Amino acid sequence: MEEQTMKKLKLLLIIPFILTDHLFAQTVSDYYPMQVGNYWISHTDTISGVYQPTTFRIDVEAVDLIGGDEYFRIRQRYSADDGSSKNHWYNCFRENSTGGVTGAFGDTSIVALATIFDPPLPAFPNEALNQGYSWEYDSPCMGSYNSHWYCFVESISETVQVPAGEFNNCINIKTIITDAAGDTTQWMYNYYAEGIGQVLQVGWSLFWENFKFELIEYSVQSPVEVKESPSVPLRFRVQQNYPNPFNTVTTISYQLPKSSFVKLSIYDISGKLVETLVNEQKNAGYYSIDWNAEKVSSGIYFYRIYAVEFIETKKCMILK
Repeated sequence: MEEQTMKKLKLLLIIPFILTDHLFAQTVSDYYPMQVGNYWISHTDTISGVYQPTTFRIDVEAVDLIGGDEYFRIRQRYSADDGSSKNHWYNCFRENSTGGVTGAFGDTSIVALATIFDPPLPAFPNEALNQGYSWEYDSPCMGSYNSHWYCFVESISETVQVPAGEFNNCINIKTIITDAAGDTTQWMYNYYAEGIGQVLQVGWSLFWENFKFELIEYSVQSPVEVKESPSVPLRFRVQQNYPNPFNTVTTISYQLPKSSFVKLSIYDISGKLVETLVNEQKNAGYYSIDWNAEKVSSGIYFYRIYAVEFIETKKCMILK
């Protein structure tokens, strides 16, 4: 079951990435700027209906030559913030002469082991720029997983606010995936911002239940500029500490959209104060602080952050 779930997870995450690149053949780079060095980091708090913060990262690592054609090698990886699970895989994509997508897929960076999808997986027509347009296709076999995809353009003027920023005039595509028996195995809404790529993915899956991946950080190069995450966050947020569980030292990161007095404290399972890490005025921005638990025994602890209009508590674990 774990192996089957892994295959479903890979399919869930790689296909929207293909969409971003060649959604509109008008300007290929508009919705997926493929340049070596580009990266996107998204995050979700819930996996399979339970609280399990998970980070998903995409990196454009290199350009490879496959069958005489140049492909961008893209590494995709996800990891639970508590370190309980992680996985990575590679894809190689390029635009063909008709504006479609030819892709390759593999578990290693060795391009000779990649499987080329031909005809392209998938090819998107220019009409996808129009609200109400729909198309469908069958995906090729990935391991033991075959599926039918139905895509519908819900909107071309969405405003999306995620930790990485506010994005206007986003395109929202609803996708429904069914298996060979015609049963729905997954549906999702993917939001794409011009010049950035996918900024939000919300959906449900037979194996993941409800999920919501939000873009939290990115760096995108175009021929004329470099776009990066905003220097001032749009909202308060505290990340799950990393690593977790940990032995001696762990890092807690948080962000402030405006100047605020911040108090960040550690408590044991009985609610007793163990240590206060931050207790001062902070300007808007991104912050990280290490907790050295060398003198603290193994067990479950909680860290709580207080700021103007914001209070949040998260659990961590020490294993010695």
